[in-house]
Amino acid sequence: MSSNLHVRRASEFDEIPQVAYARPASIEQLQEIWGALVHEVATVQAISTAAATARTDESRLAYLKLLEAETAEMAALVEEARPNFLNAAS
Repeated sequence: MSSNLHVRRASEFDEIPQVAYARPASIEQLQEIWGALVHEVATVQAISTAAATARTDESRLAYLKLLEAETAEMAALVEEARPNFLNAAS
């Protein structure tokens, strides 16, 4: 009876692509991300209020561009924290 197990040389493993291991964030890092998210939410609220009360279309458009940038920052923070919450859920 033969086995399907084969001995491999170390050089044969060089062809296998390496996958980066994401280290879980520490509690301090998650607290920092949370603090940044709270700040971004407050910023978005302030910009939204300013956009709603803007007197010209030009200034309203400028506020909307700022909102787009701030929400992109929020999305990046959420993506940074996501692996930690996915690991905690499993």
